[in-house]
Amino acid sequence: MKKLNDLGFTIVELMVATAVFSTILVGCAVGMITIGRQLHKADISISTQNTARSVIEEVSKQVELSSTTPIISGSNNAICIGSVRYSFQPNKQVENNPGDSSQDYHALWRDTFPNSGTCTSVNLSVPNPSNGGQELLPLHTRLAKFAITNYTVDNNPQHSYPNKRIWDIDVAVSYGDIDLLIDPANNNYNCKQTSVGGAFCALSQLHTTVFRRVQ
Repeated sequence: MKKLNDLGFTIVELMVATAVFSTILVGCAVGMITIGRQLHKADISISTQNTARSVIEEVSKQVELSSTTPIISGSNNAICIGSVRYSFQPNKQVENNPGDSSQDYHALWRDTFPNSGTCTSVNLSVPNPSNGGQELLPLHTRLAKFAITNYTVDNNPQHSYPNKRIWDIDVAVSYGDIDLLIDPANNNYNCKQTSVGGAFCALSQLHTTVFRRVQ
């Protein structure tokens, strides 16, 4: 009598096949998660760069076309260029519902500056600091640096361009919670090398020199 061949799989073979297939699926899942995280990190970096570029282009245009010298009120955290006022506060993360002292409703507010009056900042700790104004930073970002200075050679005020026609503009924008930054209290807004809790941060620093064309 002939012995019939068993064409099925044993339990051991099924367990081995399942283990191999599961390992492949886990590897694919880890790869997809890693790729997704890297894409998210790249999006954050690009968005932060675009924000800094948008701010510096906005301010540069105002300086270039203004017929008046920029009014810089460092103690009041305000810069007025012609009829435009920029109220700012460094190291404050923009949030709709600020949760701690490192966050606030606004960080860089643009509105109309009255011709008569002192160039002072509006209250950025309220949802609407002034009618017709606009926040220039998106949510979850903070202003690391915002400065407009009269151009000088070798940092010597005696070598400045006549009539304050040339101005240096510096803008730095960072993205992320304060614990993702190295030392913001001492103006070090660089990102830590590792992410914290799966979150990322980004920093974009830009500088330009503008010639004021209108006198």
